[in-house]
Amino acid sequence: MPQNLELIKLDATLVSGHGIASGISRQSPYPRGSIEIQKPFFKKLGLDLGCFWNGTLNLFVHNKTFELINPDYSFNNVSWTNFHQPEDFSFWNITIICNGTTRPLKSMIYKPSPNTKLLHHQSEQMIEVLSHRINNLEIGSKFIIYISNHKIKFK
Repeated sequence: MPQNLELIKLDATLVSGHGIASGISRQSPYPRGSIEIQKPFFKKLGLDLGCFWNGTLNLFVHNKTFELINPDYSFNNVSWTNFHQPEDFSFWNITIICNGTTRPLKSMIYKPSPNTKLLHHQSEQMIEVLSHRINNLEIGSKFIIYISNHKIKFK
């Protein structure tokens, strides 16, 4: 276990995503969304995401470039669809707070590896977050992300 664990606070804003994870995009080959389809594969590998909404929050982290390191879960060569090759995925446990509320939500960063994900790449400052459903969100909603200091490296 790493020494001197601290939580790093990141300010973020909800931005539009590609609509593939939730299935809301008309271009999505997955009408139910990719997350709903992937959940049974991850559960079989030891990560139960059943408590999370079937989509991701696309959070843009302000004024920081970073690299996520030391994931809590990593899975290689996950063959979850016939539309493309198997993918590698990593997940980090985090806590988020939305719009200045005081209720923290246990959440996870969801990151398909850019090396195996052929389409729909994200900015380096963008984090895809799996969380419980949050009502009344709109583009521009503000978030605070808390992540352990041994899981992130600033550039």
